Amino acid sequence: MYESCQFETLFENEMIAYTEIIPALGKAELYPRYYHCERKLAEALMVMSDFSFSGWKMAPMVVNLPMDYIMLAVTELGRFHGECYGLKVAHRPQFDSMIAKFKESRYAADITDHTWKAVMTVAPMRAIKALKESRFKGLVPADYLEKLARLFQDPWEHAKGKVKPREPLAVICHGDYLRNNMAFRYADAKNPARPTQVMMFDFQTLRYASPMIDYAAFLANSTGYAEREHHFDSIFRTYHGALVQTVATVVGAPEPADLPPYYSYESFHRELAEYYSYGFNIASAFLMILHEPMEISFTENIFTEEESVADAWKRGGEPLDRELAAMVYEMYRLHSQYGLDPV
Repeated sequence: MYESCQFETLFENEMIAYTEIIPALGKAELYPRYYHCERKLAEALMVMSDFSFSGWKMAPMVVNLPMDYIMLAVTELGRFHGECYGLKVAHRPQFDSMIAKFKESRYAADITDHTWKAVMTVAPMRAIKALKESRFKGLVPADYLEKLARLFQDPWEHAKGKVKPREPLAVICHGDYLRNNMAFRYADAKNPARPTQVMMFDFQTLRYASPMIDYAAFLANSTGYAEREHHFDSIFRTYHGALVQTVATVVGAPEPADLPPYYSYESFHRELAEYYSYGFNIASAFLMILHEPMEISFTENIFTEEESVADAWKRGGEPLDRELAAMVYEMYRLHSQYGLDPV
Protein backbone atom coordinates (compact mmCIF):
# COMPACT_ATOMS: atom_id res chain seq x y z
CA MET A 1 0.00 0.00 0.00
CA TYR A 2 2.85 2.39 0.91
CA GLU A 3 4.37 2.11 -2.57
CA SER A 4 1.18 1.73 -4.57
CA CYS A 5 -0.21 5.08 -3.39
CA GLN A 6 3.15 6.81 -3.96
CA PHE A 7 3.31 7.75 -0.30
CA GLU A 8 7.00 8.64 -0.46
CA THR A 9 6.35 11.16 -3.23
CA LEU A 10 3.32 12.64 -1.49
CA PHE A 11 5.17 12.99 1.80
CA GLU A 12 8.22 14.63 0.21
CA ASN A 13 6.08 17.23 -1.55
CA GLU A 14 4.24 18.03 1.67
CA MET A 15 7.53 18.29 3.53
CA ILE A 16 8.94 20.74 0.96
CA ALA A 17 5.83 22.88 1.29
CA TYR A 18 6.08 23.25 5.06
CA THR A 19 9.86 23.34 5.48
CA GLU A 20 10.84 25.46 2.47
CA ILE A 21 8.04 27.14 0.51
CA ILE A 22 5.79 28.46 3.27
CA PRO A 23 8.71 29.81 5.34
CA ALA A 24 10.08 31.53 2.21
CA LEU A 25 6.72 33.17 1.55
CA GLY A 26 6.85 34.59 5.07
CA LYS A 27 3.19 34.13 5.97
CA ALA A 28 3.16 30.95 8.04
CA GLU A 29 0.09 32.16 9.93
CA LEU A 30 -1.99 31.66 6.77
CA TYR A 31 -1.39 27.91 6.77
CA PRO A 32 -1.73 25.04 9.25
CA ARG A 33 1.03 25.11 11.84
CA TYR A 34 3.83 22.67 11.17
CA TYR A 35 5.90 21.19 14.01
CA HIS A 36 7.95 18.21 12.92
CA CYS A 37 8.45 15.46 10.35
CA GLU A 38 10.61 12.38 10.06
CA ARG A 39 10.95 9.42 7.71
CA LYS A 40 12.04 5.84 8.07
CA LEU A 41 11.91 2.92 5.69
CA ALA A 42 8.27 2.55 4.56
CA GLU A 43 7.21 4.87 7.37
CA ALA A 44 6.74 8.63 7.72
CA LEU A 45 5.50 11.05 10.37
CA MET A 46 4.41 14.68 10.15
CA VAL A 47 3.12 16.60 13.17
CA MET A 48 0.71 19.43 12.40
CA SER A 49 -1.69 21.55 14.43
CA ASP A 50 -5.35 20.60 14.68
CA PHE A 51 -6.73 23.79 13.16
CA SER A 52 -10.29 22.92 14.17
CA PHE A 53 -9.39 24.17 17.66
CA SER A 54 -8.85 27.62 16.11
CA GLY A 55 -12.30 27.70 14.58
CA TRP A 56 -11.48 26.34 11.11
CA LYS A 57 -14.05 24.05 9.50
CA MET A 58 -14.62 22.36 6.18
CA ALA A 59 -17.35 23.88 4.03
CA PRO A 60 -20.66 22.15 4.87
CA MET A 61 -21.50 21.63 1.19
CA VAL A 62 -19.48 19.06 -0.79
CA VAL A 63 -20.16 20.54 -4.24
CA ASN A 64 -21.52 23.81 -5.62
CA LEU A 65 -19.98 26.24 -3.14
CA PRO A 66 -21.94 29.51 -2.72
CA MET A 67 -20.43 32.79 -3.91
CA ASP A 68 -19.06 33.94 -0.56
CA TYR A 69 -17.04 30.72 -0.33
CA ILE A 70 -15.96 30.95 -3.98
CA MET A 71 -14.71 34.52 -3.71
CA LEU A 72 -12.69 33.75 -0.59
CA ALA A 73 -11.18 30.68 -2.25
CA VAL A 74 -10.13 32.38 -5.49
CA THR A 75 -8.80 35.43 -3.64
CA GLU A 76 -6.61 33.18 -1.50
CA LEU A 77 -5.49 31.19 -4.54
CA GLY A 78 -4.57 34.42 -6.33
CA ARG A 79 -2.61 35.58 -3.29
CA PHE A 80 -0.76 32.25 -3.08
CA HIS A 81 0.13 32.24 -6.77
CA GLY A 82 1.14 35.89 -6.53
CA GLU A 83 3.45 35.18 -3.60
CA CYS A 84 5.02 32.31 -5.54
CA TYR A 85 5.52 34.50 -8.63
CA GLY A 86 7.17 37.05 -6.35
CA LEU A 87 9.51 34.36 -5.07
CA LYS A 88 10.25 33.32 -8.66
CA VAL A 89 11.17 36.89 -9.61
CA ALA A 90 12.95 38.08 -6.48
CA HIS A 91 14.74 34.91 -5.37
CA ARG A 92 15.15 32.81 -8.51
CA PRO A 93 17.99 30.52 -7.32
CA GLN A 94 16.04 29.64 -4.17
CA PHE A 95 12.87 29.17 -6.23
CA ASP A 96 14.61 26.88 -8.73
CA SER A 97 16.09 24.83 -5.89
CA MET A 98 12.60 24.26 -4.49
CA ILE A 99 10.85 23.24 -7.69
CA ALA A 100 13.70 20.90 -8.60
CA LYS A 101 12.67 18.80 -5.59
CA PHE A 102 9.02 18.43 -6.61
CA LYS A 103 7.90 14.96 -7.62
CA GLU A 104 4.90 14.39 -9.84
CA SER A 105 2.49 12.47 -7.65
CA ARG A 106 -0.18 11.51 -10.15
CA TYR A 107 0.86 11.62 -13.79
CA ALA A 108 4.52 10.60 -13.64
CA ALA A 109 3.78 7.13 -15.01
CA ASP A 110 1.24 5.45 -17.24
CA ILE A 111 -2.02 4.47 -15.62
CA THR A 112 -2.12 0.80 -14.64
CA ASP A 113 -5.67 0.61 -13.28
CA HIS A 114 -7.56 -0.31 -16.45
CA THR A 115 -10.94 -0.01 -14.78
CA TRP A 116 -10.26 3.56 -13.69
CA LYS A 117 -8.88 4.40 -17.13
CA ALA A 118 -12.09 3.07 -18.69
CA VAL A 119 -14.15 5.27 -16.32
CA MET A 120 -12.00 8.30 -17.16
CA THR A 121 -12.55 7.67 -20.87
CA VAL A 122 -16.31 7.30 -20.54
CA ALA A 123 -16.76 10.37 -18.34
CA PRO A 124 -16.05 13.06 -21.01
CA MET A 125 -18.25 11.15 -23.47
CA ARG A 126 -21.06 11.31 -20.94
CA ALA A 127 -20.56 15.07 -20.70
CA ILE A 128 -20.77 15.46 -24.49
CA LYS A 129 -23.92 13.34 -24.59
CA ALA A 130 -25.36 15.42 -21.75
CA LEU A 131 -24.75 18.63 -23.70
CA LYS A 132 -26.54 17.23 -26.76
CA GLU A 133 -29.60 16.64 -24.57
CA SER A 134 -29.40 19.95 -22.68
CA ARG A 135 -30.49 23.55 -23.21
CA PHE A 136 -27.06 24.19 -24.76
CA LYS A 137 -27.51 21.66 -27.57
CA GLY A 138 -28.07 24.27 -30.30
CA LEU A 139 -25.25 26.51 -29.10
CA VAL A 140 -22.24 24.23 -29.60
CA PRO A 141 -21.40 23.07 -33.16
CA ALA A 142 -21.23 19.35 -33.86
CA ASP A 143 -17.71 19.60 -35.27
CA TYR A 144 -16.49 21.13 -31.98
CA LEU A 145 -17.98 18.21 -30.04
CA GLU A 146 -16.33 15.73 -32.41
CA LYS A 147 -12.96 17.39 -31.85
CA LEU A 148 -13.57 17.39 -28.10
CA ALA A 149 -14.32 13.67 -28.18
CA ARG A 150 -11.06 13.03 -30.02
CA LEU A 151 -9.15 15.17 -27.51
CA PHE A 152 -10.37 12.98 -24.66
CA GLN A 153 -9.81 9.60 -26.25
CA ASP A 154 -7.01 9.31 -23.70
CA PRO A 155 -7.81 11.57 -20.72
CA TRP A 156 -4.74 10.42 -18.79
CA GLU A 157 -2.38 11.58 -21.54
CA HIS A 158 -4.28 14.86 -21.79
CA ALA A 159 -3.76 15.51 -18.08
CA LYS A 160 -0.09 14.51 -18.26
CA GLY A 161 0.42 17.11 -20.96
CA LYS A 162 -1.37 19.85 -19.06
CA VAL A 163 0.72 19.55 -15.88
CA LYS A 164 3.98 20.18 -17.75
CA PRO A 165 5.34 23.69 -17.04
CA ARG A 166 5.08 26.32 -19.76
CA GLU A 167 6.87 29.62 -19.42
CA PRO A 168 6.52 32.41 -18.58
CA LEU A 169 3.40 31.67 -16.50
CA ALA A 170 4.51 28.45 -14.81
CA VAL A 171 4.47 28.82 -11.02
CA ILE A 172 4.29 26.75 -7.85
CA CYS A 173 0.81 25.22 -7.76
CA HIS A 174 -1.06 23.55 -4.93
CA GLY A 175 -1.98 20.78 -7.35
CA ASP A 176 -5.30 19.73 -5.79
CA TYR A 177 -7.05 22.97 -4.88
CA LEU A 178 -10.54 21.61 -4.25
CA ARG A 179 -13.12 22.13 -1.52
CA ASN A 180 -11.82 19.12 0.44
CA ASN A 181 -8.35 20.72 0.76
CA MET A 182 -9.42 24.05 2.24
CA ALA A 183 -10.88 25.11 5.57
CA PHE A 184 -12.98 28.16 6.42
CA ARG A 185 -13.26 30.34 9.46
CA TYR A 186 -16.51 32.05 10.49
CA ALA A 187 -15.86 35.25 12.42
CA ASP A 188 -18.92 37.35 11.62
CA ALA A 189 -20.84 37.63 14.89
CA LYS A 190 -23.92 39.00 13.12
CA ASN A 191 -23.91 36.23 10.52
CA PRO A 192 -22.07 33.21 11.98
CA ALA A 193 -22.84 31.07 8.92
CA ARG A 194 -20.90 33.40 6.62
CA PRO A 195 -17.27 32.41 5.97
CA THR A 196 -14.76 35.20 6.53
CA GLN A 197 -11.41 33.50 5.86
CA VAL A 198 -10.08 30.46 3.99
CA MET A 199 -6.94 28.38 4.45
CA MET A 200 -5.48 25.86 2.01
CA PHE A 201 -3.79 22.68 3.19
CA ASP A 202 -2.62 19.29 1.87
CA PHE A 203 0.29 20.13 -0.44
CA GLN A 204 1.04 16.54 -1.44
CA THR A 205 0.45 17.22 -5.13
CA LEU A 206 2.68 20.29 -5.47
CA ARG A 207 3.57 21.06 -9.08
CA TYR A 208 5.46 23.61 -11.10
CA ALA A 209 2.89 24.25 -13.81
CA SER A 210 0.37 26.72 -15.17
CA PRO A 211 -1.56 28.43 -12.35
CA MET A 212 -4.67 27.48 -14.27
CA ILE A 213 -4.37 23.85 -13.22
CA ASP A 214 -5.30 25.06 -9.72
CA TYR A 215 -7.91 27.57 -10.83
CA ALA A 216 -9.59 25.33 -13.41
CA ALA A 217 -9.65 22.33 -11.07
CA PHE A 218 -11.28 24.42 -8.35
CA LEU A 219 -13.82 26.00 -10.67
CA ALA A 220 -14.85 22.74 -12.32
CA ASN A 221 -14.99 20.60 -9.19
CA SER A 222 -16.04 22.91 -6.36
CA THR A 223 -18.41 25.42 -7.98
CA GLY A 224 -21.70 24.95 -9.77
CA TYR A 225 -23.10 26.48 -12.93
CA ALA A 226 -25.84 28.19 -10.94
CA GLU A 227 -23.15 30.59 -9.72
CA ARG A 228 -20.79 30.51 -12.71
CA GLU A 229 -23.54 31.34 -15.20
CA HIS A 230 -23.81 34.87 -13.82
CA HIS A 231 -20.40 35.36 -12.20
CA PHE A 232 -17.86 33.53 -14.39
CA ASP A 233 -16.00 36.73 -15.31
CA SER A 234 -16.21 38.38 -11.89
CA ILE A 235 -14.83 35.24 -10.22
CA PHE A 236 -11.86 35.25 -12.57
CA ARG A 237 -11.27 38.98 -12.20
CA THR A 238 -11.22 38.55 -8.42
CA TYR A 239 -8.61 35.81 -8.71
CA HIS A 240 -6.47 37.73 -11.19
CA GLY A 241 -6.75 40.98 -9.26
CA ALA A 242 -5.51 39.34 -6.06
CA LEU A 243 -2.66 37.70 -7.95
CA VAL A 244 -1.28 40.78 -9.72
CA GLN A 245 -1.69 43.02 -6.68
CA THR A 246 0.32 40.51 -4.65
CA VAL A 247 3.03 40.24 -7.31
CA ALA A 248 3.30 44.02 -7.55
CA THR A 249 3.63 44.32 -3.77
CA VAL A 250 6.29 41.61 -3.53
CA VAL A 251 8.48 42.84 -6.40
CA GLY A 252 8.01 46.52 -5.61
CA ALA A 253 6.08 47.55 -8.72
CA PRO A 254 4.11 50.81 -8.24
CA GLU A 255 0.97 49.29 -9.79
CA PRO A 256 -0.05 45.92 -11.28
CA ALA A 257 -0.09 47.65 -14.69
CA ASP A 258 3.68 48.09 -14.35
CA LEU A 259 4.27 44.33 -14.35
CA PRO A 260 5.40 42.54 -17.55
CA PRO A 261 2.61 42.04 -20.14
CA TYR A 262 2.28 38.32 -19.46
CA TYR A 263 0.68 39.17 -16.11
CA SER A 264 -2.18 40.98 -17.86
CA TYR A 265 -5.79 39.93 -17.52
CA GLU A 266 -5.90 39.04 -21.22
CA SER A 267 -2.82 36.80 -20.90
CA PHE A 268 -4.26 34.92 -17.94
CA HIS A 269 -7.70 34.67 -19.51
CA ARG A 270 -6.27 33.02 -22.60
CA GLU A 271 -4.36 30.67 -20.29
CA LEU A 272 -7.71 29.78 -18.70
CA ALA A 273 -9.14 29.05 -22.16
CA GLU A 274 -6.29 26.63 -22.81
CA TYR A 275 -6.46 24.92 -19.41
CA TYR A 276 -10.15 24.77 -18.50
CA SER A 277 -10.19 21.35 -20.14
CA TYR A 278 -7.86 20.13 -17.38
CA GLY A 279 -10.42 20.97 -14.70
CA PHE A 280 -13.19 19.47 -16.82
CA ASN A 281 -11.18 16.29 -17.30
CA ILE A 282 -10.93 15.79 -13.53
CA ALA A 283 -14.50 16.85 -12.84
CA SER A 284 -16.09 14.56 -15.42
CA ALA A 285 -14.76 11.51 -13.55
CA PHE A 286 -14.63 12.87 -9.99
CA LEU A 287 -17.89 14.79 -9.56
CA MET A 288 -19.98 11.66 -9.97
CA ILE A 289 -18.52 10.37 -6.68
CA LEU A 290 -19.26 13.66 -4.93
CA HIS A 291 -22.81 13.93 -6.26
CA GLU A 292 -23.58 10.30 -5.42
CA PRO A 293 -21.01 8.82 -3.04
CA MET A 294 -20.28 5.12 -3.16
CA GLU A 295 -20.99 3.07 -0.06
CA ILE A 296 -17.66 1.26 -0.29
CA SER A 297 -14.04 2.12 0.41
CA PHE A 298 -11.98 3.26 -2.57
CA THR A 299 -9.64 0.33 -1.87
CA GLU A 300 -12.41 -2.18 -2.47
CA ASN A 301 -12.93 -3.38 -6.01
CA ILE A 302 -16.37 -4.92 -6.17
CA PHE A 303 -17.21 -3.82 -9.75
CA THR A 304 -15.97 -5.43 -12.92
CA GLU A 305 -14.67 -3.05 -15.58
CA GLU A 306 -17.93 -3.41 -17.48
CA GLU A 307 -19.98 -2.65 -14.35
CA SER A 308 -17.78 0.36 -13.53
CA VAL A 309 -18.30 1.82 -17.00
CA ALA A 310 -22.06 1.29 -16.79
CA ASP A 311 -22.05 3.00 -13.40
CA ALA A 312 -20.05 5.95 -14.77
CA TRP A 313 -22.73 6.66 -17.35
CA LYS A 314 -25.40 7.20 -14.68
CA ARG A 315 -23.84 7.98 -11.26
CA GLY A 316 -24.88 11.44 -10.10
CA GLY A 317 -27.94 11.41 -12.34
CA GLU A 318 -29.48 14.46 -14.00
CA PRO A 319 -27.95 17.04 -11.62
CA LEU A 320 -24.49 15.92 -12.67
CA ASP A 321 -25.47 15.78 -16.35
CA ARG A 322 -26.52 19.44 -16.14
CA GLU A 323 -23.19 20.41 -14.59
CA LEU A 324 -21.16 18.49 -17.16
CA ALA A 325 -23.15 19.93 -20.06
CA ALA A 326 -22.57 23.44 -18.73
CA MET A 327 -18.80 22.84 -18.52
CA VAL A 328 -18.68 21.73 -22.15
CA TYR A 329 -20.56 24.89 -23.11
CA GLU A 330 -18.16 27.04 -21.07
CA MET A 331 -15.16 25.41 -22.75
CA TYR A 332 -16.67 26.08 -26.15
CA ARG A 333 -17.20 29.75 -25.33
CA LEU A 334 -13.65 30.16 -24.04
CA HIS A 335 -12.14 28.39 -27.04
CA SER A 336 -14.29 30.34 -29.47
CA GLN A 337 -13.18 33.64 -27.97
CA TYR A 338 -9.58 32.87 -28.96
CA GLY A 339 -10.23 30.88 -32.12
CA LEU A 340 -9.05 27.65 -30.50
CA ASP A 341 -9.97 24.09 -31.22
CA PRO A 342 -10.46 21.98 -28.07
CA VAL A 343 -7.12 21.89 -26.21
